[in-house]
Amino acid sequence: MLVTSSTQQQNNTFLKAYGGTPYMGTVQVDIIRPNGTHVKTDFGDASAHFTSADNGKVKMIVFGAIGNKKGDAGFAVDGVATQKSWKCQSDSIQLSVKENGAIAGSGTVYPQQFTFSGKIADTRLELLTEIKTLKAAENGLPAGTKFTFRYVLRRDIATGTSNTKRRCKKIEWRPQYVGNFDGTGQTVRVPVCVD
Repeated sequence: MLVTSSTQQQNNTFLKAYGGTPYMGTVQVDIIRPNGTHVKTDFGDASAHFTSADNGKVKMIVFGAIGNKKGDAGFAVDGVATQKSWKCQSDSIQLSVKENGAIAGSGTVYPQQFTFSGKIADTRLELLTEIKTLKAAENGLPAGTKFTFRYVLRRDIATGTSNTKRRCKKIEWRPQYVGNFDGTGQTVRVPVCVD
């Protein structure tokens, strides 16, 4: 007889709601100087999904490919799920999904400061990640420059496919390197639209 812990059962509840079929769509990045002047806007493909991780945790993987198809706008973090909520809390980053689907968080990993906001539902995920630089960058952008990443992602849980403007008929899971907030990274499986 197999006995599951209450933590695993709660993870299953959260993963039943938001796991499985990935959210897929687009990401838009805007770069804004401290004085408010707009430097540039770029667009790319993006995805997000939740999956089981080690020690009963649930991993949130956000993947974006703007200037590099191998990924240059994403992150992966482990958190603890409780019913329909999820929370990642490290020394530097706090990020949560509340029971009503609200996404919020913040943190600092020098030389960057992060703010997260958004909303998740069965068929839609919107996430705004704002990164503020705390020192001048090598490309000449001054300290205080903001990079805002706006992810607009959809899925059709009835058919198990993404529901973007150009409907994705077939998804393949491929290994990709995704960075962590502390400067390290890991190879994880991410969904790619191949139709």
